[in-house]
Amino acid sequence: MNDQKRLTNLIYEAANVKRMLRTGWQRLGDNQEDVGEHSFMTAVIAYFLAKEINTTAGADRHVSQNG
Repeated sequence: MNDQKRLTNLIYEAANVKRMLRTGWQRLGDNQEDVGEHSFMTAVIAYFLAKEINTTAGADRHVSQNG
């Protein structure tokens, strides 16, 4: 399979996954959240955690270099 076809398949599957409901919520029958919503919030949390880690690591490096 060529790269263009694989990329097209990936985009197609990503579009389908965003409409799927998460099975954990289906079992509970409450607060139905789809995979796209969950993935988006996971990405937002990861972004801010990474930003915090970089800020903290940068501060530690700065203190140790000047300390």
